[in-house]
Amino acid sequence: MKTTLFKPFHIGITVCILAFAVTACDESSAERQGVQEPGQTDGFAVITPEPPKRVGPPDDYSHSEYEPCKAADYVHLIGQNKDTFSSDDITQPHRIYGPNDMVTMDYINERLNIVTDEQGVVKRLKCG
Repeated sequence: MKTTLFKPFHIGITVCILAFAVTACDESSAERQGVQEPGQTDGFAVITPEPPKRVGPPDDYSHSEYEPCKAADYVHLIGQNKDTFSSDDITQPHRIYGPNDMVTMDYINERLNIVTDEQGVVKRLKCG
């Protein structure tokens, strides 16, 4: 008797799965939902996203973004190994860290961050 009670249930589940599969494969479902394929404009202007912002050291450290921590005064450190200069020579509040070092997430505008690569070579200066 249990098989006769569950038979309509199994048929209902099978019909629902098939209906879902058919609508998922329907090519016009994207059109019904207002989704456009790349290149379709429907008479409207196509807006392209802005290119990603540059990652890495800027070409000019004299920009106002780098003035609070006086990064322009320490540009000569880029390309040097962190062992070749003394931390005492840097009068600005600073920290020196590499890609695997833990740092606090607090932002101090006047602090100079000296970022090194895995070998300890200075790659970037930034405030914070």
